[in-house]
Amino acid sequence: MVHLKTKGMKHIFKIFVLISLIVVGVSCKKKDEAAPVRDQLIGKWQGETATPSVSAFGIDLSEVNQPFKIDSVTIDLMADGSFSSTTGSQTVNGTWSLQSNDTQIKLDGFTFTLPNIGNFPLTGVKIPDTYTLQEVTDSRLVLKATISQSITLPTIPLPITVTGDLELVFNKK
Repeated sequence: MVHLKTKGMKHIFKIFVLISLIVVGVSCKKKDEAAPVRDQLIGKWQGETATPSVSAFGIDLSEVNQPFKIDSVTIDLMADGSFSSTTGSQTVNGTWSLQSNDTQIKLDGFTFTLPNIGNFPLTGVKIPDTYTLQEVTDSRLVLKATISQSITLPTIPLPITVTGDLELVFNKK
């Protein structure tokens, strides 16, 4: 036990203890805190897979609801809120913003064409411009869009409503 004999020594000791506590407190701050969502999104993303989960009244869509590769799709999200997206040889530009307390991203101008799968032409389905951020890390981005749209198939003369979700997975380039 330390015995301090003078008031001056006690005062210096208290200052020393206070400074020590401040130094320890500052050095113990979390160093592995995740970057804000916006910072994690900025960069170039390479498409990996798209997985539809759609249904339409009276039509078996099990053939459609299978993952497919989207490695020809890239999205470059820039810090100024603009983006450039390439699908194959087609490039489009637009703007992006976070929505709903950083749980959604809105991509104004983003286009993504679903391929024909089997006998079911999904090319008539328009993908919305707002996506829920399912997963955001420094290296992986998973977006989910809700689809609800009427389309007309060549084999059926009446419009059918297609509903469901589309999950898009990207990896940081």
